[in-house]
Amino acid sequence: MNLNISLLTIALLVLLLISGETANAQDRVWERIDTPFNGVASSAVDHEGTLWVGMTRDLRPRGAALYFWNGSSWGAYDYGGRHYHTNDILIDKTGVRWFATSAGAFSFDGTTWKNYNDDLKIVRDEDFSEYANPANVITIQMDKDGVLWFQTYDNRIVRYDGTFWRDYITMPNNVEGKFKLDKKGGFWIRASKGLLHFDGLSWVQHTFDENSTDEYSVDNNFRDLTIDDNGIIWAVSSYKLRRYNGSSWTTYEVGKELPFSDLTCVTVNNDGKVWLGTADGTFIFQGDDNWHLFRPPGAGGGPGFGFNSIRADENGKIWVTKNYHGLFVLYNRPLSSAPAFTDKSDKIVYPNPAIDFVKIIGDHLGSDVSIYNLEGALLSNQKLRSPETSLDIRMLPQGIYVMRIKNKNGTTTEKLVKK
Repeated sequence: MNLNISLLTIALLVLLLISGETANAQDRVWERIDTPFNGVASSAVDHEGTLWVGMTRDLRPRGAALYFWNGSSWGAYDYGGRHYHTNDILIDKTGVRWFATSAGAFSFDGTTWKNYNDDLKIVRDEDFSEYANPANVITIQMDKDGVLWFQTYDNRIVRYDGTFWRDYITMPNNVEGKFKLDKKGGFWIRASKGLLHFDGLSWVQHTFDENSTDEYSVDNNFRDLTIDDNGIIWAVSSYKLRRYNGSSWTTYEVGKELPFSDLTCVTVNNDGKVWLGTADGTFIFQGDDNWHLFRPPGAGGGPGFGFNSIRADENGKIWVTKNYHGLFVLYNRPLSSAPAFTDKSDKIVYPNPAIDFVKIIGDHLGSDVSIYNLEGALLSNQKLRSPETSLDIRMLPQGIYVMRIKNKNGTTTEKLVKK
């Protein structure tokens, strides 16, 4: 199976530009992968440039569990039955493709498919649902030495060094989601209350709302976590991003450092910049000076358009899945974004949210006030010639905007919500 084609070729052949622009593919920023079905659970591009797309049965009432694009057509694989879905895809150092599925673990070396359920000591039972199936493999991770680690439905982590299989450890019962490997060979995973870390000897729980009796409190209900190339842990809950440097936690809060709420997922690209996905389809990304917002052109927004997952590949591309809307790629291009938000606690726009008019509170006479959408387009500009000046926002559709207030003392930015 010779699939020696470039990712750019794939983009030219199968990607549909959401924004409708007709620019050359090299200039594109945001594109949708035109997959056979929209229920995408996982994706990866292998060393030969083949795009692999794993599907979830929730949004795939028909069709296969796995699709791959070979440069001219889609192929499919079902793991022996269409009842199953693909949780995770890993390309190892030798180019072998590994698949964690609800039917067990599989690999493909370019010629042969193999199943590893016997090695993992799991048995596929057709009488179980796909989620409760004892053969359900949640994720496959690879460490710096090329050793593979498998997470099974019954909370076991299994180690495979290419020759021997070994049950390594059983995780606590309160874990949620997929574990992540850190640079020291430890494991991080979300739990019902905070985060759990296994350092090779014992499990340590990191909890952030000690006074709450609710194990699902907002502070402890994490939605996603990732580990960057420097070993820094990044974890998101709905309204906070937390960073762990190995000894202490730093918190970024919505309304202070972060300009947008309802965070769903996090990744770090090859430049060390943090990217956050939100429940309404808006990106938050870390600039050189502050946090910025970016909503891809024509990508839609609001309920049903949120990001389920986000990951950065080695080429700097950002891959995301969206609720009911398939797989998308954000290219490593300079972005036109709204101005950065400044860190402050005193709000100066009133009322906010607003319906028709807003006022700027404080001594801002003579300031230039500009309003941008989340794609960075300037929508209006006005000078405050009186302390009583009201800004007319009736022409704006309902949504989120950025207001920039600039004068001789500097520039302030505020999130503006139009109801």
